[in-house]
Formats: sequence, C-alpha cells, structure tokens
Amino acid sequence: MTTHDDIAKRMQRLADEVCPHESIADAVVDRLSERGNTPNRTLPYGSRLATWPSLQWAPVALAATVVFLAVLLGPFRISSQDGGDWLTSTSTAYGQVLTDALEKAVVKGVTFRETTVIVMSDGKHHTSSTVGKQFIARDRYRRDQYEGERLHSRQWYVPNNGGMVQTGLAYDTKTYTVLRHEGSFGDTDPIARLKFFVNLVDKADKRLANRKIDGVDCIGFEISASKYGDNPEDWKDRIWFDAETKLPVRMERERPRKETQFEAFIRVQDDFNWQPELPEDAFLPKIPEGFEQVER
Repeated sequence: MTTHDDIAKRMQRLADEVCPHESIADAVVDRLSERGNTPNRTLPYGSRLATWPSLQWAPVALAATVVFLAVLLGPFRISSQDGGDWLTSTSTAYGQVLTDALEKAVVKGVTFRETTVIVMSDGKHHTSSTVGKQFIARDRYRRDQYEGERLHSRQWYVPNNGGMVQTGLAYDTKTYTVLRHEGSFGDTDPIARLKFFVNLVDKADKRLANRKIDGVDCIGFEISASKYGDNPEDWKDRIWFDAETKLPVRMERERPRKETQFEAFIRVQDDFNWQPELPEDAFLPKIPEGFEQVER
C-alpha cells in the first residue's frame, strides 16, 4: 500500500526532475501541498499530504500534475528570502542580469583577495600563506603578492599607446622588470575573467544552499568546468552573489589532485570591495631606490 510519505517522496522526485533549480522544485511541491494545509498551521510535507485524500492518484496523473504546475510556475518569482526578486525561473538569463550589475560596478573599481585552500587526503583544509590582492579599474590593474604579512611582489598592468606595459617588483631580490605587450590584457584581463565566470551561471549544474558570507546574504551556483574548455568532469567552479547588489562575494575553483597527500586545491577569490577608496597613484608604477632592472 502506498503511504503518504511515499507520495511525498514521489512528488519531490518528480518535481526535481522537471525543475532543475531546487527552489522551483520545492515551490511545485508547496503548491501541490497547499490545498491540504489546515488554517493557521504549518505542517511538514508528509503531514500536509495526509490531509489531501485526492493524492491517492495513479503515478501518471501525479506526474502530469507536477509537470502542469512546473509550467504554471514558469515565471515563478523567488521570494526575497531566497535571494531577491531578480532571481526568477530557469528561463531567465541569470548571467546577463549579473553581468549588467558587474559592468556598472567596475566603473568605480574593485579590490579582492586571492588565496589557495589545500584539501588534504584526510579532509582537513589548509590555507596557503601566499595571498594575492588585486586592485582593478576598467582599463588597468595591480596585483600585490604577500607571503604571510610580508609583501613579496607587486605588478602593475597599465595601457600604453594601444598596448599594455607590465611593471613588476620583486622585493626579495630588489629587482624590477618592464614588459611591453601589444594589444589589451588578453587572457590576463581580470574584468574579462570575472565576466566569463559570471556568465557561466546560465550553465550551472545546481543552485547551492543560501549562505551568509561575512554578514551578507548570498545565493550560490556550482558549475562543472567541463562546460568550458577541455576540462575534466570533476573540476568544479562555485560562485556566490550578494542577493541585493547581484555582485560576486566569493568565487571558488576546485581542482582535484592525484597526489596521495592531497585531495584538491581550491583557488578562492573573496573579500570583494566594489567601491574602494583607492589613492590616485594606485596604478602608477613606483620603483624603490636601489632596485635593479633585469631583462626577461
């Protein structure tokens, strides 16, 4: 005999198959269950379904109802609790909405931190002592590299006569380099890379559970890196957005390792500041006295 719990599980499974985004699937089940709710009382799925006798339908009829409600909920708007009105059904181009927000934000510049988290074979996480800090404007940027609290190197990327000049300082050796490149930043353009990963949201494999990061309510997505380039299936990218501003809060690129002692390396970008108070000379290369130029 089919129990109400069996029916509830079947409804959820069918909803998940029809609706790739879990928030929409849950909404389908909620709508199906609403009619069985007793007034002024919130019940779990199984209890709600128990008050709806007509759910003793054949599996085909139940599936048809789930599909019907999925279509009916096509433009279903996620509540603010789930991330704001901008996040709608899977038919919406999330990437374009998020890229538009990114375009407006980078006019003023952005800073963020880069770290590497090493996942050991026993599951423990170790954060590397090497930390990068990027300062980005629309057409130029700077990357500072720290080893613990010590500034290890600094590089400026500045446009010049239709090309780009890369100036680098190495504090340990007290040397500097100046490289000139034709064209724009190319693959090193941090804004282009941010836009690329933001647009991948349209290809997300799943939506992650809502999460509060540094006090900010965030929504997240996970994308298989195999969706672009010639990358393995087990490479995963994750990105979380501020539900209100639609701007990135944290980005992760997880790459499994084959070494015995390591399980994976995770490249993390976080600590985003989308309205930084940058000094006017933030992108002006400064060569400290006593540093020697070397050729590369």
